[in-house]
Amino acid sequence: YGKRYVYLNVGLRKPIHWIFFVADVSMLIIGMDLLQHHNLIIDTPKRRLVDGNTKLSVCVTSFSGCGLSPVAIKYTIDRLYQPPLDKYPGIQQTQSKLPCVTSNVTHHITT
Repeated sequence: YGKRYVYLNVGLRKPIHWIFFVADVSMLIIGMDLLQHHNLIIDTPKRRLVDGNTKLSVCVTSFSGCGLSPVAIKYTIDRLYQPPLDKYPGIQQTQSKLPCVTSNVTHHITT
């Protein structure tokens, strides 16, 4: 649908000016470029948005359709380490879901 210049006041003292891409998507997307440019930090345990410069924060609430998605990062590898990685390609793949524990075994440390 195009681009739109938006002025946002999220309560962190300074406004956020950004050019957003308007698109028909099933989930809202906030890009890392916006967060990096404005030095914003998403603190998920405390459910807040933090200004990395001033340390001011605002509480955020989730809403229907809000969620986290994995991010794929393209990177280059030093040629020295490429042969072992080629030999064992599975070590670079992320595991989408860990298997369920089916054992009743528990572990403890005596102190």
